[in-house]
Amino acid sequence: MGRSSAPLLLILQAVVVLAALLSTPRTVASPVHSPSEFSSSSPWLSNARRQLLGDGGGASNALRPPRGIRAELVHRDHETRLAERLSHGERAERDVKFSRLRAEELNARGELRLRSGSERRALAEELQARVDTAPGEYVMSISVGTPAQNFVAVIDTGSDLTWLQCFPCQDCFEQVNSPYLPLNSSSYSLLPCTDAHCQTFRREYNDEWVTSCNPASNDDLRRVGCRYSYFYADFSNTTGDFVADTLNLQKLDGNVTRVPNFAFGCSRKSFSPTSLFEGSDGLVGLAQGGISFPAQIGSVYGDVFSYCLVNSDSSRSKTSTMYFGAEAAVFNVTGLQYTPLISNKDNPTFYYVGLEGIAVDGVPIDISKDWFAISRSRGGVFLDSGTTLTIVEPRALAVLVRVVTQKMNYSRVDPSPFEGLDYCWNVRGEFQSDIKGPSISFNFTDANYDLAFENAYIRVADRGYQLLCLAMAPSSEDGAATIIGNIQQRNFHIVYDRVQNRIGFAKKDCSSAHTRSFQTLIFILLQTVVVAFIHGTR
Repeated sequence: MGRSSAPLLLILQAVVVLAALLSTPRTVASPVHSPSEFSSSSPWLSNARRQLLGDGGGASNALRPPRGIRAELVHRDHETRLAERLSHGERAERDVKFSRLRAEELNARGELRLRSGSERRALAEELQARVDTAPGEYVMSISVGTPAQNFVAVIDTGSDLTWLQCFPCQDCFEQVNSPYLPLNSSSYSLLPCTDAHCQTFRREYNDEWVTSCNPASNDDLRRVGCRYSYFYADFSNTTGDFVADTLNLQKLDGNVTRVPNFAFGCSRKSFSPTSLFEGSDGLVGLAQGGISFPAQIGSVYGDVFSYCLVNSDSSRSKTSTMYFGAEAAVFNVTGLQYTPLISNKDNPTFYYVGLEGIAVDGVPIDISKDWFAISRSRGGVFLDSGTTLTIVEPRALAVLVRVVTQKMNYSRVDPSPFEGLDYCWNVRGEFQSDIKGPSISFNFTDANYDLAFENAYIRVADRGYQLLCLAMAPSSEDGAATIIGNIQQRNFHIVYDRVQNRIGFAKKDCSSAHTRSFQTLIFILLQTVVVAFIHGTR
């Protein structure tokens, strides 16, 4: 075949590659395919690709994928994690129960730093008396060590420390994979008290959390290992060594990058009365502290991360996507609105935002901004990926429910037959596609967060009932925190911009990005067509 046929063959190759990618099922932990996987069959195509990607070409920025990291988030209802099949009503009741428990636990976390050990224990015992079990909502894969050891960890936007159970482990929960084996990794190191990460940990917490590094002691802190005890408000805790190892991350182009000296907890003892760590090997801390996961990799890719959570129906078979890096976090997203983060020195961990008001069908309801004010470690409004329903300050929720009920075309069902779902309306006899409810918007500072119908309401068809229920529940007391849960975040691209102290959001079909990264497909196609054109003109 003549030289002039090469461009046509390469374009056909691109079509075949794209068809294969689109038809290949995506597994939970499968990587994003790199364009380099499809270029080895043609030496001049490989050379041209290297030129286009910046190894001597001027068009590198035009075609290269954004710098950053991609991770898959697996919901607890995903077929790979679900321990038992629940009916529609049972799942809704579980979500309400876990959301209220999570809200209690998060509201109490801020108190932990302000209390002594004995007061902290009393707070935990008080909370334990009101809770049952609440496993982590989402998990992600994490790989550390040389050679790499792979784990699954709960993600938590409400805590800073990333940790894994380590061998040997004195008192640990049953986990998914084998524990982290530090001595099997050539890049492992035990951090001394003088290490910068340990000093950050101690500065942001105190000597009851970093237990071995009191400068008043007579020990040579250069020779003392950094030991920690990290507490959660339900008295879940992890105790162990603060260590460093190489973190292995998957870039958006499919290649693996290695971040050396990633600091995390090597847990020797861990305990949770509420099964917080169930179905995992540890926890990834995504909060605002200096030892958090995004803070550490932010020095490499930019201190920004984002996620796009698929809707309830898709979460059983599809994973959601999380991005780390200033470029990757906002790539292929349009219409982003930003609201500033609010600092709280008494509880610096959470991502607080300013809520100016709530609107129903575009009309503001009569509530006070003061109900959402921060008062030391209490109150305020923050986003949390681990809470399912949105938890709203009780006085504000009462007004919201009253206005929604007035505008609803269906009769209120009170009391509700489903425990915890207190705000429901009877939709029996209605076609599913015809069911509608008043629109709800959260008016944040400088940005309106307009909820889609699926963000605001839950449809429950079970036990002979057909109900439409508000996907919200009251917080424990007047002045308690309002927590924007993950039902209200689904099919939104949420950006945590820690550099500019703001949170961004834009509506997006998060399940469409699941089957294959759209930008990667376009990258492959453009690369092949452009190179074919260049070759055909020679």
